[in-house]
Amino acid sequence: MAPETPGKGGGKKAGKGSGPSSAKGAEAWSDRPIDLSSLKAVDADLRLAVNGILYRKVRIGRSTVTAKLDKGVLDATLKDMTLYGGKASGRLVLDGSGPKAVVRGALNAKGLNGEGLLKDFADITALKGTLDMSLSLAARGRSQQEMVSTLLGKAELTFRDGAIKGVNVARLVRTVEKSVVEGWKKAPKEKTDFAELSGSFDIRDGIARHGIRNSHLLAIAPTGTISLLANNVSSGLEPIFDYEFTRRVLELDGSWTEYPVRDYAYALWRREHGGEPLPEAFVRAQEVAPLDHLAMQAALQPWVDSAISKTINVPEDHPFEDFRN
Repeated sequence: MAPETPGKGGGKKAGKGSGPSSAKGAEAWSDRPIDLSSLKAVDADLRLAVNGILYRKVRIGRSTVTAKLDKGVLDATLKDMTLYGGKASGRLVLDGSGPKAVVRGALNAKGLNGEGLLKDFADITALKGTLDMSLSLAARGRSQQEMVSTLLGKAELTFRDGAIKGVNVARLVRTVEKSVVEGWKKAPKEKTDFAELSGSFDIRDGIARHGIRNSHLLAIAPTGTISLLANNVSSGLEPIFDYEFTRRVLELDGSWTEYPVRDYAYALWRREHGGEPLPEAFVRAQEVAPLDHLAMQAALQPWVDSAISKTINVPEDHPFEDFRN
């Protein structure tokens, strides 16, 4: 049930009222009918030994498949699967006995080459290690779009003796003060080793297509100080405090050192345009009216189900009546 290329196979485009995470899904999944009624044509018991299976870029090695087809329901069990240097087993059920197609699947795997699997399956190259995983999914519907919107499932992943490529966390911690001033640099040859990295997630009611509002994903945290770790590139929801200022840093010996800090967008503008006047888009926090601060927060709040960190800078001579109104 792979997504189709937009514009081919009847994939619909999202309308103006679509949510931010549903537009892509509406284009990617076909609305053409899925018909499994042909499974009712015959009943059979099968046992197959296959040397290999290729699904897109994912390669499955030698496997044993036992399948039973009865009254429109195909129940297939895959045993002794050779998968990316490890072993796996799984089950796939295709139910065409009712008015809507039903698909259920499960996979358990141990000792996989996680780097190779992630690269072939999702083009992810930043993670390596030995992967153990379990996955279960179920969906029903008359088309790919309808099935994705009803998708249910759970996945658990554990990487052992691996590394996150492209970053050395220990080195970043040791050089944080220097990096704040000079900016962070990409390090494709660096890595952060780990003994074990694990996680689990649930898929409910089509999260894969529609997204989900979740505090762990969509909270807007205070990032005034944190943004310094990324060369002062962002301040979260806040407008910039100032174009450039001096920041005091406490050193290891207890002394204080002052560092000049420049807003990233401001520094980029000056580098490209020299002393030209700044465009109207450059506005500092104290130059934004309190109600405009609130309007910006209100524009983002419907998409955040946790909290938004927000500071409203008010001048000393701001009329008290404006607070009451």
